[in-house]
Amino acid sequence: MKAKQYSGAARYAFVLYLSCMSLFVSCKKERPEVSEPDMPGTTAVSVQVDLPQGSLWKIEEMSVASLFAKQGLSNGAEAEITAFDVNGYETAFVTNADDDIVLLGYFNPGESKSITVNTESTAIALLLLNPWSMDLAPNAKQEYIALAKTLPEFAELKKRIEQSIASQSGGPLNDQHVLDQLAVTQRASLLKIQDMREAPAAMMARAASQTNSPLAFQIETSGIKVDNQLSSITYVVGLYDGSGKLIDKKEVSGLEKSYYFLKEFGLGKYINTAGSSAAFKTPSNDGSYTLVARNGFAFDGSVEDREALRANAVGLTFQVLG
Repeated sequence: MKAKQYSGAARYAFVLYLSCMSLFVSCKKERPEVSEPDMPGTTAVSVQVDLPQGSLWKIEEMSVASLFAKQGLSNGAEAEITAFDVNGYETAFVTNADDDIVLLGYFNPGESKSITVNTESTAIALLLLNPWSMDLAPNAKQEYIALAKTLPEFAELKKRIEQSIASQSGGPLNDQHVLDQLAVTQRASLLKIQDMREAPAAMMARAASQTNSPLAFQIETSGIKVDNQLSSITYVVGLYDGSGKLIDKKEVSGLEKSYYFLKEFGLGKYINTAGSSAAFKTPSNDGSYTLVARNGFAFDGSVEDREALRANAVGLTFQVLG
């Protein structure tokens, strides 16, 4: 993984966070055929912010934010935020007077209603605010956090975050030295997970399968079937005739999968999986036809890409939150 690529992903994640409130409001309006899921209840979580020694940031100029609101810090570097009352990880953001993200908290409100946000929690959040972790159940995330803390690369990541904050350079997310070490640490942690596997052949098979499309197409006289076999991301598939005219389009939802423990993640075994497929009628007229599949991240302006991005927006927002 190149640090430059990760930097872009990290910045996009936080842009997505800032826009998530409008996504929640607009989703039902733009897609009336899809009913809104029941939202979980909320709970208050107390936050203690520990800046590293030598930091020149002024506590009274800093704030802590969750999905719901931003709260200024008291003289004791404390605040209270609102979080979803669920067994799942969420993210808190500590910002300075310029709204730069200085620290991150990564916590499970189902486990504790009191958290400390510091350089260690920031390093953990940066490691897990990444698409690879989206299928990890809370148990597996807890295991990963414990594993990451044992790595020398993780200690170096914390050190670089401390140095970034001490330099007042605009926060760790704007510091290339932090992002470079983040890539190194994540690579080391994933290699460590591979060492945990019991069946190397299974891991090799999973790695090979990831080089192929997550979608499988079956084209027969009786019909066209599209199956989502691997991805948690929703795809929108369009069927076009030879002139480029859209005949029909279908949504192929993402798999509802969860890796309960890291060993299952390493072996590519997951639970709570619901199959996902879409079917088209095979055109009766002779000619050339094209199937176009998009997941919302091609940014090519196609109707498939726009609808897929809208379908994935809420789910991805929750991944940014944890």
